[in-house]
Amino acid sequence: MESRDLKQQRIERLRGLIAAGAAKPSPKLAWNGENGSLSGALAQDKDAARFAELTGLPLELSQWAELLDGAVGRQAAAEFAAAQGLDGFYLRWLGALRPGADLGPVMPEIIGRQLAELAEWPELPPDAAVRRLSRDLALLWQRALGGDVADADEWRTRRKEAVGLSDSLDDAFAASLAEILSSVAWPPAQLEGEALAALQKLLSLRQTLATLPGMNAVQQAAARESAEQPRRFRRAAEAPGFDMMAWYLNQPKPEPAPGLEEPVDQAASLALLAAACRQVLALSALR
Repeated sequence: MESRDLKQQRIERLRGLIAAGAAKPSPKLAWNGENGSLSGALAQDKDAARFAELTGLPLELSQWAELLDGAVGRQAAAEFAAAQGLDGFYLRWLGALRPGADLGPVMPEIIGRQLAELAEWPELPPDAAVRRLSRDLALLWQRALGGDVADADEWRTRRKEAVGLSDSLDDAFAASLAEILSSVAWPPAQLEGEALAALQKLLSLRQTLATLPGMNAVQQAAARESAEQPRRFRRAAEAPGFDMMAWYLNQPKPEPAPGLEEPVDQAASLALLAAACRQVLALSALR
């Protein structure tokens, strides 16, 4: 953001829009002059190409903070959010930014750190090949963030390995992780525009795996079915004439089943969400 005064003006305007219900977390950049997403309301514009010019912020970083704000609102009780300092997270994030800071490197840094954490995460699917690929990609990203970007062939090899793993695995969660790894097996500079979706999928999968032990059999089966979708989508999209909208409309709808709505302990899931919030807050404030 250009100056401290302008930053505060934008924050206060957005605070008022949020209080009036005119600005809400959304996965899409939206603004119609009166209502919109948090990022859209901040910029007062829905043109993605102008967002950085209007706000001084990278769009994907802003939308990641917005996505986390929305996740806190959906998943966390008000008392938990307040105790963790997560309530009104998007405004908290904006308030932590230094005017004029270069925030361009933050999203790549987040992905690099997420991959490094993932490689050592105890809840990672036990498949040895997936664990090895997670470590290999984490190292590639660490090298790239340090200025030593691997050549295109090395990244391409990792992508092919991830897709091949996904196709060969029986475990839906391991296959889903392999799909995510294939999407981030690119040099940081080439991932712009795709980073947000990758982080969202990774957080969602980790939250599912963290809560899986506390689910009943019906809930675990539903979680596995959901984890299969990325692999099914990729395979379908490889066919000539693929119609994405038709594909989604033709997907079987889950039938209500006894036990599906039983409560599940969300402590581990919320801990991952809180950690993601603290991470983007800390890395953004350090710039």
